[in-house]
Amino acid sequence: MGLKKALIRLNNWLTRRKKFDLEPSQVLLLCPRCLQKSDCVQKIVKDPFLCRQCGECDVASLVKLALDRGVQLAFVTGGARALELLRRKDVRAVVAAACELELVSGLLRSGRKPVLAIAIRRPHGPCQDTRVALAEVEQALDYFLRR
Repeated sequence: MGLKKALIRLNNWLTRRKKFDLEPSQVLLLCPRCLQKSDCVQKIVKDPFLCRQCGECDVASLVKLALDRGVQLAFVTGGARALELLRRKDVRAVVAAACELELVSGLLRSGRKPVLAIAIRRPHGPCQDTRVALAEVEQALDYFLRR
């Protein structure tokens, strides 16, 4: 196992040792723009709910999951914007999906805010038409929302 993977697993293990009972509006689902199909014309970074729900990428499923759970959802183009959103006062916990490098970088700069990190798959190489394990995202959200 690589160092990045080990750091992500350690972070998630430490986060899961704590108990959470957050309101859905206090949880942010943070995703990279590269989860969107590369030839899609919709501007999901400005508003993920503009997704046309074509099913050719994971965006539609993530939008549905965010709506079902009532959590905040954001797609970002890079780490600086991700950290800006993570540091907002109304965000008490984050489920972050990204490549391992971005996750580790974000985790090291996230401060004390709890983050569950999910590494994306890159079947077409970095930053293009990536995928995320939706079951992992759902499980992570439910962990923070556990009653």
